[in-house]
Amino acid sequence: MDTGLVENIPAYNIETIRVASGPRDLATIMVWGSVAEDPAFSLLLPAGTGAVTLRLRDSNGREFTGHVAGPQRP
Repeated sequence: MDTGLVENIPAYNIETIRVASGPRDLATIMVWGSVAEDPAFSLLLPAGTGAVTLRLRDSNGREFTGHVAGPQRP
């Protein structure tokens, strides 16, 4: 992610992260370039949530989708 504050390097960052489990939205995260150059996000989900889908959109309008297995019950 680039803040755009360095000369000749335009801002580029993830702007929106949507987290869903099945048809239900669990969270929407709005992100700005000042978060970190290489951010990492951790989500604490309740046991039994199951797999989640992540939908991300960047400042260039590109969209990405990923799937992550949910927490396992002990």
